[in-house]
Amino acid sequence: MNERLYKIVRFRQSGTSTTRNMPKNLTLKQAQEHCSDPETSSKTAKRGCNGNDARIARWSEKGKHWFDGYTEQ
Repeated sequence: MNERLYKIVRFRQSGTSTTRNMPKNLTLKQAQEHCSDPETSSKTAKRGCNGNDARIARWSEKGKHWFDGYTEQ
């Protein structure tokens, strides 16, 4: 039985996306766990906007927000 594999895709507010330097060859469960981590969205990541409403607003204006999703390989 061949298990389906998934890769993480970073989607940007600007409409672009990337898979460069993102995890690949994940099971569905692994991909879902990755994407449910608060660090995989600029609005919830402590290392990103850090809950700073002013920074979040500036990033929105500049189209800098991002989040991680997944797709089948």
